[in-house]
Formats: sequence, C-alpha cells, structure tokens
Amino acid sequence: MGPSQTPPDTTQSSLVHEIHDHFDFEKYLFQDIECTRPRNSDMVSPAPQRSSFSGQLQNGSPQSHIASFFNNNLEENGYVFDGVKIDIEDIDNTSISNITTQSLKRCKSQVLKYYYSLLCFIGWRPFYKEYYYKTPFLIRIINFFYPLMIVSFLFYSYVFDVRTCQAKLDLTADILKPATTPVPPYHQTNNLKFDQHSTFYMLTFLNNYLNKTDLAARPKPQDQCGHIITTYVLPSLLHFIAYIIGFIYFRINENEQLYALMEKVFLAVNVTLKTVSQDRVIKRLKAFIMFGLIWIVSAMSMNILSRLAYGTTSQMFEPRWAAYLVEAVALLILNSVYLAVVINHVTQCEMIIFYVNEIRTRLEEKSINLKDSMQQILDIRMAIGNLNSTVSKMTTLVTLTFLEKFMIGVMILIINQNNDILIWVYRISFCLVWFSILAFTLIEVARLNSNCNKFKQIALSARVYGYHASSRDELDSFL
Repeated sequence: MGPSQTPPDTTQSSLVHEIHDHFDFEKYLFQDIECTRPRNSDMVSPAPQRSSFSGQLQNGSPQSHIASFFNNNLEENGYVFDGVKIDIEDIDNTSISNITTQSLKRCKSQVLKYYYSLLCFIGWRPFYKEYYYKTPFLIRIINFFYPLMIVSFLFYSYVFDVRTCQAKLDLTADILKPATTPVPPYHQTNNLKFDQHSTFYMLTFLNNYLNKTDLAARPKPQDQCGHIITTYVLPSLLHFIAYIIGFIYFRINENEQLYALMEKVFLAVNVTLKTVSQDRVIKRLKAFIMFGLIWIVSAMSMNILSRLAYGTTSQMFEPRWAAYLVEAVALLILNSVYLAVVINHVTQCEMIIFYVNEIRTRLEEKSINLKDSMQQILDIRMAIGNLNSTVSKMTTLVTLTFLEKFMIGVMILIINQNNDILIWVYRISFCLVWFSILAFTLIEVARLNSNCNKFKQIALSARVYGYHASSRDELDSFL
C-alpha cells in the first residue's frame, strides 16, 4: 500500500467519529451496524441483506455516503439543511420542558398577538415583522403607504367632529329641547300681483340686518358648533401629538420594552409557585385586552346613540353610505389610538406591580440575598424610569382628553333640560364610557405607586427582624 492511500478501516473510523461529534447519530449508526452483522445461522444463506451505512463506506467518497445516510434517515431524524440537522419540534410547545419558556410563548400567542395586531392596525408596527424571512416587496410598499392612509383618516375624523358637532357637546344649544313651531298655511295664488309697499319694507329690513355691526345678534346656523377650540380642536391636537410620539417610539425606534419587561417578570416569579404566578399574569393581561375590546365597541356605539337621540346630520360627501363607512373607519382608528396608548401603559404598570410583589414575597421569605434583591430593585427603578419617559407623555396627553370629555359630559348631564329618554341614555352612556377609560388608567398608576411605597416597610423589617447573617453596612445599604 502506497503512502498516499488511506486504509479503509481508517476512513471508516474517522467518518464515524465525525458524524458522532457533529450530529449525534451514534445510536442510529450502531443500530445499523448491528443489524448488518451476520449471524451464525445466516452464514450459509445466500439471501441478500440490507446494505448498511458501514458497509457502504468501502465504496465511494465519504461526502456521498454522508448525504446518502441523511437522505435515507430524513423521516427519522428531522429536517437537514446543508448537512446540519434542525429540530423544530418545539414550535407547537411539544418538546419544551422549561416552564418559563412555555409561559412566555403562551403569553405571546394569547396576549401579545392581539396587542401587536392593534399596533399594526394603527400603523405603529409594520406588517410582516413577526416573520424571520425577507419581507415581500408588496408588503414593504404597504408598510410605506399605510401610515399615510391612517393619518388621512385621522384628519378626516378631526374635521368631521367640527363639521357635524360630534357628540353634541355645546353647553348652550345641546341642552335645550328643540322648539317646534307650526308651519304657516301655504296659499297658492293664481295671479302675479305684487305689493310695492310690502316689497319696500322687506328690502329695508334685509338692508338693516346685513349692515348690523353686532354679529353676535345674528342667529347661528344649525350645524355650527360652539366652543370649537376647547371642545374639538384642542382634543384633536392632543390626540395627533400622542399619535406622532407613538409612531416614533414604536415604528422608528422599534421599542420592545414591554416584551423585555415581561421576560424579566416571568423569570423573577416565585420558583415554588411559578406556574400559578405566571398564569395569573397571563389572565390579568387577557382581561386588559377584553376590557379594551369592550371599550372600543362602547365608544363606537356612542355615535349610533347620538344619531338616534339627535337625528342624522349632514354628511361631508355623497353617496351617504360611503360617508357612513369612512366615518366608521375614521372613528375606529381614532379610538384604537386611545386604546393602544392606554393598553401599553397599564400593561407595563401591571408587569412592574407583579415584579415588585414577587421581590417583596421573596424578601419576606428570606429566599433571596440582599445583593440579588438590590439588583432587582434597581431593575424595577429602571423600568419605572422608562415608563415615565415617552410612554408617560403619550398617556398624559390622552388622559387629558379623557378628562375633558368626561367633565363636559357631566356638566351637560347636570344642566340638561331635554327630557327625551334617548337623550338621557346617550348622556349617561357618554359619561360612563369616558370615565371607564380614565379610571382604568389612573387606578393602575395608583396601584403601582402604592406597591412601590411598600418597599420602605419591607426594608425596615429586614433591617430589624431579618437577615441577621448580613453585616450592618449591607443592611444600611439595602435600606
């Protein structure tokens, strides 16, 4: 044998070790070798046997035998791309043994999926972002023009509110019962006579009326709203500023702070009650999503109640059905922006509350040392700082809008003089809708402040009663 030739046994052993080291096919390889080993009873039998992988190594190149082995075992070993086995069995959570990973995937499929869909609907998140392969060209074009369409609908909604006196928020005109005057009888004349005296007096009256300097004395048109700046323009301006801030925060900066905070909370929950605690978090977030859907339906129904109570208003264009459709889409986008801001803020507040409660529980149980607890408290402080930055600005803008609408609705409800039952139902429902979203936001912020204030009491208890093994300097630093 020449020096350039490699013994067959050496080639076989090196190839077997290569497969064992990189692809972990030792079990399949040895099973194949054992089944091809001839038994004593089969030594005289001329029947053909199934060719094994080890027997095929004697003929051909090692690369061809590796490819042949992978192709023959494709169904048994999973998908193989470029000689690398890829296991995708954990897509449906069938092979995940980590409880935290399962809970995160479940939370993403049951909660975050709808939240991300809401962000995509209002243009704060591009379509097709959840997929890891390249975005198609058509989707990229849609992602470019879709925010422009959303802004157009928002401006249409702002103009529509002023044009039609949306929600009937005039404190002087919308609280009175419309007067009904009998129509004078119409007498048709067959002659074309004309009275010079009556015509002269009519022209004199019109001339004096048009030349009046007191414009306030003129009657106001029926479709003209009062207090336009404070009632319609200012809330629309606050809403649009909140939308621009959210667009920069979510779409341009691609902020994923909510999911990162959720991972920290799921990892920090109590080990002994991990499943129960994580299920509680998921149920609470699902309740937030359900509340948001109910509020959207209630806010949209206010437009229907207003039409039933005060009658239909003039549309901005014809045909009428197209105007109704555009109006419904514009109001849906307008209310969805409100909901997206509130859901993002209250979800982060709830995540921080769970985080604080878990650390407090572990400190009371003394199942965490002071160094780790101080590190997690610093993480909480950082999360609250992020919450009080851009997210808090958006929430403040929309909360001021909620407060203004609620206060105007309460004042109109108090001084309302129209005893129509539909108008009373509309006025009460209007106040309840805007009070619910306002209280939902403020209560969650108050709960967060209350839970964070309890840290001082826990620190005093640890300083006096717990952690006797720690030094005085460590306890003082923790306090």
